[in-house]
Amino acid sequence: MGLFWENVFGVLKVVVKYVFVVLLVGGYGGSFRAYAQLNMNFYMMDGQGKLGKNDFTGAIAVFNKVIENTPENHQAYFYRGVAKMELDDLVGAAEDFEQTIRIHHGYSPAYYYLGVIKTEEKDYADAIGFFDKAIGINCTNSDYFNARGYAKTQIDDSVAALEDFRMALVLNPKNFNSYLNRSILHLDGKQFEAALRDCEKAIGIDGKNYNAFILRGQIKLFWGDSLGAKEDFEYTIEKDSGNVMAYYYLASYYHDKNDYEKALGNYTKVTELAPYNAECYYNRASLQAQHNHFEEAREDYGNVIALNPKNVFAFFYRANVNNQLKDYKAAVADYSVVIGLYPTFYQAYFYRSEAYSEMKNYKAAENDKRIADMLMTNNDSIHYSEEEIVNFKKMFEFRSEYVSNDTTRGRIQFKQNEITIKPQYNILLAKRTEAGGYGKFNKELEQLNGFKNSGFKMMFTTKTVSIHVDSVAKMQLLFDSIYGRDTVSAFRYMWRSVFAASMVNYAEALQMTNLISDTTSLGYLDSFMKGNLHFVLGQQEEKEQLNSQLFLNNTPTNNQNFYLQAMQDYTIAINKNTKFPLAYYNRANVKSVLHDFGGAILDYSIAVFYDNDFAEAYYNRGLMYLFLGNTEQGCKDISKAGELGIKEAYNTLYKYCNH
Repeated sequence: MGLFWENVFGVLKVVVKYVFVVLLVGGYGGSFRAYAQLNMNFYMMDGQGKLGKNDFTGAIAVFNKVIENTPENHQAYFYRGVAKMELDDLVGAAEDFEQTIRIHHGYSPAYYYLGVIKTEEKDYADAIGFFDKAIGINCTNSDYFNARGYAKTQIDDSVAALEDFRMALVLNPKNFNSYLNRSILHLDGKQFEAALRDCEKAIGIDGKNYNAFILRGQIKLFWGDSLGAKEDFEYTIEKDSGNVMAYYYLASYYHDKNDYEKALGNYTKVTELAPYNAECYYNRASLQAQHNHFEEAREDYGNVIALNPKNVFAFFYRANVNNQLKDYKAAVADYSVVIGLYPTFYQAYFYRSEAYSEMKNYKAAENDKRIADMLMTNNDSIHYSEEEIVNFKKMFEFRSEYVSNDTTRGRIQFKQNEITIKPQYNILLAKRTEAGGYGKFNKELEQLNGFKNSGFKMMFTTKTVSIHVDSVAKMQLLFDSIYGRDTVSAFRYMWRSVFAASMVNYAEALQMTNLISDTTSLGYLDSFMKGNLHFVLGQQEEKEQLNSQLFLNNTPTNNQNFYLQAMQDYTIAINKNTKFPLAYYNRANVKSVLHDFGGAILDYSIAVFYDNDFAEAYYNRGLMYLFLGNTEQGCKDISKAGELGIKEAYNTLYKYCNH
C-alpha cells in the first residue's frame, strides 16, 4: 500500500522582540503627604526592579499595592500590564494598558503595548492602528516604527514595512530587531544577498542574540549553503544549549539529509525543551514513518492530535501508519475523522477503501473507492468559500512553541503545572506565628481563637497543614484541663471537632459538630465544618470506589451521597450567614464535582460579590467558563486570579487563552 509523507520545514519567523520601555517614576499628584509620596515612589522602584529581574508575579503584587493606594497612578497600571504580558496574560495586560490610557490619554507606551498584544493575537489591522497612535504621540521612538513594520509584514505590505524599518534605523542605527526583521522580509522575497547583509549587521550589533545566527542559517539553507547553515545552528547550540529553535532547525537539516539518528536526536531534544511543540512531533513522526518505525510514528501523530485535535494531516498519516501496522480498525477510525473534518479529501476515501478490503468489508470498500474516483475526477471543479478555506487551514495549523525550560523566565515559569480547581477552604490548626501567612480569619473565628495557651490557632485555609498527631493530642489534653470535659459550649465542641479532624477521626469530628446548638453565633461555622467533613468523606469513598474498580470489586459506594450532604450543609451555613463567601465557594466546588457547572459559576459569582479579592473563586469560575466554552469570560477571570496572587493562573492562561 502506498504511503506519502509530508515534511513541515517552514521559513523561520523571528517574532520581533518588543523592547521594554524604561520610564522614570514621576509624581502622582493628589492629597498624599510627602512621606506617602516617597513611599509610593519606593514601591514603584521596587516593582520595576522586580520586572528587571523577571520576577513578574512579585512585580504584580507590588503594583497592586501602589494601585490600591494611588488608584489614578497610570504608570502603576502600565508596569503591571507589562508584567502580565510577560506572563502571557494578554487579557489582563490589555485591561491595564487601557486603564493607563484612560488616566493619561497621551501615554504612548500604552498604545505601543496594546499594539504588541494585537500583534500576538494576529489582529494586525488593530495592531497597526495602535502603533499609529503611539507614533502620532512620539515619532522619535525607533521601536514603535519597528513594531509597526513587523505588523505590516504580516499583511504582506512589504513596501510600507521596509519604510518603517528604514525609519526605525534612522532613529536608532543600532536597532537590532529592525535589521533582523528587514532581513526576514528580504528572505521572504528571495533577496538572499540583502537578507544576509542585514542579518550580519544584526549580529554585529548583538552577537549574543542567537536568533540572528539561526536566521543566518536559514538564509544559507535557502541560498544553497547547507553546511554553512549547519555551522550556524551548531554554533548557537554550543553557546546556548537550551535554544529550542537551533535544535529544531538542526533536526530539519539532518532530516533533509536522511540522517535518521541525528535528526531523531535533535527532534527529541526539542520535545524535551518544548513539550508543546506540535510541529516537532509531526516532523519526528514523519521521520519515524520514513524509516519504518511505525509504532513510534503512531505515538507522535497522537501527540500532535493531543495538541491540535483538528489536525487533518496528523489523523491522515496516523491512519496510514495504522495500515502499515495492520491495525485496520484504527486506520478506518482515523480516516473517518479526516473525512468528517474535510469531506472532499479523496485520498482518505481511497485508503479507507483499502483498509475496509483488508477487513473483508467489501461493500464499504467499494463505496469508498467510488467516492474517491468521483472526487479525483471532479477535483478541479471543487470551489470553496473564503470562510471554508480559513476553517480548513485551521484544521492543520501547528502549534510551534519555541521556548526553553529556563524557569528564570516568568512567562514559562508555571507551564509544567497541572491545571486543577483550587481546593476547599477548611478550618485547620496552624502555629500562631505562621497562621497569618496562609490563612483567612473573621470575627467568629477570632472568637474561637481565645484558647491561646496552645501556641496554635484556627484558620480558614485551602492549604494542607501538617501537625504531628502527638502535638494535637497534647493540645487536646491541655484544652480539656483548662475548659473541663463537662463544659457544654459551642466553643468547646468546635475545638474538639477540629482536634478530631486533625487526627483524621472524622466520625468523632462530626459527632462534636452535632452537639453545637443552632442558636449560637457559631452555628454557621458548625454547618460549614460539617460540609467540609462530608466532602472529605466523599473524596475518601471516591478513592475507595476507584480502588474497587481496579480490583474488579463492584461493591457500590455512596460518595455522591456525602457530596450531596456537604452541599446541604453549606446551604445551611449560607442560610445562617448569607454574607459568608467561603460557604458559597465550597458549595460551588461541590457542584463542580457533581458536574453542575452552571450552579458552580453562580456560587463562585456570589462569593466574589461578597469578597472582591477572592482569588480562588475567580480562578475556579474561570475554569468553569473555559470548560463550558466561554473563553473570553474564562480568561478574564483567570487573569484576575493571577493578579490576586494565584500563580497557577499563568499556566492556564498560557495553555488556553493566547493561542
